[in-house]
Amino acid sequence: MPKILSSLLEISRNQVKKSGCQHFTFSIFATLNYVAPMFVAHMPETLDFILIGLRVAAVILCFGLIFADYWPKDWRQKYFPLYWYITLCFCLPFLSTYTVFVTAGGEWWMFNAILSLLLLIMLTDWQSFIILSVLGVTLALILYLPLGIDVKYYIPPHDIYLFGYLCAFILLSAFLFMRRKEDIQMEKIEVMKIFGSAIAHEVNSPLAAIQMLAMTLSDITGDITLQSEEEIVDGDRYYIIRMGAVDYEMLIDTIPCSLTRTSQEASKIVEMLLLALKDKFGGKEGTHSLASIIKEVMDDYGFVDEQRKRIDCSIERDIEFFGSNQMIKHVIYNLIRNALKYGGKNVTIRIWIEGNRLHFMDNGHGIDAKEIKKVFDSFYTNSGTGTGIGLAFCNTVMKSIGGSIECKSQLGEYTEFILHFPTEVGYGGAGS
Repeated sequence: MPKILSSLLEISRNQVKKSGCQHFTFSIFATLNYVAPMFVAHMPETLDFILIGLRVAAVILCFGLIFADYWPKDWRQKYFPLYWYITLCFCLPFLSTYTVFVTAGGEWWMFNAILSLLLLIMLTDWQSFIILSVLGVTLALILYLPLGIDVKYYIPPHDIYLFGYLCAFILLSAFLFMRRKEDIQMEKIEVMKIFGSAIAHEVNSPLAAIQMLAMTLSDITGDITLQSEEEIVDGDRYYIIRMGAVDYEMLIDTIPCSLTRTSQEASKIVEMLLLALKDKFGGKEGTHSLASIIKEVMDDYGFVDEQRKRIDCSIERDIEFFGSNQMIKHVIYNLIRNALKYGGKNVTIRIWIEGNRLHFMDNGHGIDAKEIKKVFDSFYTNSGTGTGIGLAFCNTVMKSIGGSIECKSQLGEYTEFILHFPTEVGYGGAGS
C-alpha cells in the first residue's frame, strides 16, 4: 500500500475516533437533499448534465454509507473513515461550491452552499472542517475553470466577493467557536481519564491491604489444618483446633475488623470520587449540625483505636449549616485521612469549632509556603502517592454551600485547615 494512502487511512481513523461519525443520518439526509430538488418546479432547468451526474454520484456515495454496516469487517475497519471524509468532501463543499459557480451564483444555490458548510461544521472537528472545506472548494474551482471559457454563465464579481466573504466568515467562525468547543471536550476527556486513574490509585491501597489479610488468613488456616484433631460425637464429626494466642486474636478479631474497616474506606473513597466526577453533591440537603456530622465520621468511617487516640476532637460548640450532609462528611474524613496518611507516624490531630469555623490542626511534616496556594488546585500533588483530588474536592464542596476552606502551615511544625461556614443559618453552643 502506498505510504501516502496509509497515512491518510491512519489520519482519518484518528479523526473519526475523536469527532465521531453520524454516517447513517447524514446519508439519508443528503440523499433526500440531492433527489428532492429534481422534482421541484423550475429547479432542474438550472442544472446541466454535469451537475445532474455529480448529484447522482453523491447519492451513490451516500448509499455506500447507508450500507456501511454490511461491508466486510476488515474493509470497514480499514477504509470506512477515509470513505466517510471523501463523501463529506464531495457532497458538501465540492458539489455545493461547483453548483454556485455554474449557476452564476444563484441565490438558492449560494444559500445551499452556506448551509452545506454549516452542516460540515456540525459533523466534523475544526481541523477536518478546514481541510475538507479548502479541498472541496479548490477541487470545484479546478473543475469549473477549464469549463468556464465556454460556459454561457457569467458570475458578477460582486457575487463572487459576497460568496467568498460568507465562506470566509463561516471558516473564521468555525475556527474560533469549534476550537473552543473541542478544547472543552478534550478537557472533559482528560478529566475523565485522570479521575479513572485516581479511582484506581486510591482504591489500590485498600485492595492491597485486603489481599495481605487474605494471605494471612490463608497462612493461619494452613497451620490450623496441621494442628487440628478429629473426633466423632453422636455420629457427627467435630474438629479440635489448637492455635497460638496471636493467631487466635488475628482470626477472631484483627482480620475481620481490618477487612470491615478497609472495605469501608474503599467504599467511601470511591463514593467521594464518583460524586466529584459527576459534579453532583448527593446526600440529604437541609439544615445540619456540624457536631453531629463529626461524631458520625468518627463512628462510621472505620478509624482504628490507635488512630482515634491521635485525634483530639474537642467539640464544645456547634455550627448549623444548609447543604449536603454526606459531602461535608467526605470533607471531614478527607482532611483527617490526609493528616494521618501524610503527617508522619506519630502525628496528632486536633479538631475544634470556633465561631463559624471548623479547625483541623496536625503537628505533622507541614507544607512549604510555595505549595500552600496550589494545594486546592485540581490534580495538584507533590506526593508520590497522592492524586491531587481530595483537597480540590473539599474546596468545591465548601464553595457549594457558600463557605470556603483555608490552609495555614509551617514546614516541619504544623498544618491547619480551616473550614469557613456561612453564617446565615447561625451557630451557637453545643447544645443549641
